[in-house]
Amino acid sequence: QRWDEAMTNYRKALDFAQKTKVKETEKVTQTRDALAQCMLVVARQQFGKNQLEECLTSASTLIKELGTETPAALGISSLGVYAALNLYSKIPDEQKDAKEAALQRLVKVATFVSNTWPQKPEADDARIALGNSHLVGGRIDEALKDAEYGDVRSAAPVELIRDVCIIARYRDAETVMGRGGAPERDRRC
Repeated sequence: QRWDEAMTNYRKALDFAQKTKVKETEKVTQTRDALAQCMLVVARQQFGKNQLEECLTSASTLIKELGTETPAALGISSLGVYAALNLYSKIPDEQKDAKEAALQRLVKVATFVSNTWPQKPEADDARIALGNSHLVGGRIDEALKDAEYGDVRSAAPVELIRDVCIIARYRDAETVMGRGGAPERDRRC
């Protein structure tokens, strides 16, 4: 409740600054950043309590209200990726429409993060989350596509490629043993 009160007060201050046409000052920037930090804390609490839909809503609200330039935007967006991934993974495979909708939401959130901050580790995490969703769904080629994203800064996509290759080899071995025929070796592995 204290965080809600703080957010309300920060929003009032920002509204007042906008109504009175206060130029972008250091105080306005600090107020905007403080509001964003409060929103991030609330989203983390929601995630910790497994309130994943609320966490995604908080992330979306921060981006809509304050944009991507505030320091908390990257952190809350990354949290949104994990909330979307957790929601996707909890839906039973039998619920195909719900599973597909959750996957599309994950793709949207992860793509936003990786396109907005392509050189940040959080973008790598977003691509890994997408890759993991594809692995869980048995879509190995799509997982490899996500792992082969161009100019990344961390080793995380390399780890994802390794995991995909292990699964691809398992699939190939299963094909050989189960149905006969020689699998083609994936050159990326």
